[in-house]
Amino acid sequence: MDTPCKANRGKHGCEQIVTDGGVENSGFCGDCFYPTIVEDHEKFHQLTKEGYSRTQAALMSGLSDPEEFAENHAHRMGTAPITSVTQDEDGCEEELQDELTSEILDRMEDDSQEPA
Repeated sequence: MDTPCKANRGKHGCEQIVTDGGVENSGFCGDCFYPTIVEDHEKFHQLTKEGYSRTQAALMSGLSDPEEFAENHAHRMGTAPITSVTQDEDGCEEELQDELTSEILDRMEDDSQEPA
């Protein structure tokens, strides 16, 4: 009997078709199967029944990699994780400080020229 891999979650996850029960009759295709996947899925379902969110349960059961989750979650939320830090060019801070000082002095000059 042909069925979707148990790692299929609609538009997310595996899209392969499993024949003859999958690897070791687990319901998972060869790409998704690993030795403790059945136990991890049982723990996931137990945690969701206890009230944990699907995301929390997946992380706690070992079905989701915490680092991969953090990276993908940040992108879904419209932000991007900082992967490398680069130093600004030398002198940029001084240039900004000079601009700010000039702006403040111009405002002070304008305020002193206004009639009282």
